[in-house]
Amino acid sequence: MKKLIYLFSTLLFISQLLTAQVPSYIPTEGLVAYYPFNGNANDESGNGNNGTVNGAILSNDRYGIADSAYSFEGDDWIQFSHSSNLDFSISESYTLSCWVLVDENNTRGSVYEKWNNTSSTPYP
Repeated sequence: MKKLIYLFSTLLFISQLLTAQVPSYIPTEGLVAYYPFNGNANDESGNGNNGTVNGAILSNDRYGIADSAYSFEGDDWIQFSHSSNLDFSISESYTLSCWVLVDENNTRGSVYEKWNNTSSTPYP
C-alpha cells in the first residue's frame, strides 16, 4: 500500500510539473498571453497564442535555467499568428513585461512589433 501511495504521489507531482500553469504571482485578469519559454514558445495562459520560432535558439534564462529563454542574432524572431486578443491599437492601454539582455554591440532591434498583414511596415 505504501508503494502505491508513493507511486500515486510521484505521478501527481510529475503531472503538476508537466501541466504548465500561470504562476500565482502573475495577475490573470485580462492576461492575453504568458510565455515562460519552458523549452518552446507556447502561450501558457490558455488563450492559444503560441509562437513560431524563426532562427532564435533556446538558451539559459537570467537564473541559469537551461532552455528557458531565447537568444536572438541578426534577423531572428518569434512570430505569433493574428488573434483578436492580440489586436492592440495605439489608443488602448496594455502592458508588456519581459527581461531583455542586450549585447553591447547591438545597435538596433525591437522587443515587440505589430505588423499590418497588408503592408511591409509595422503599425505605428
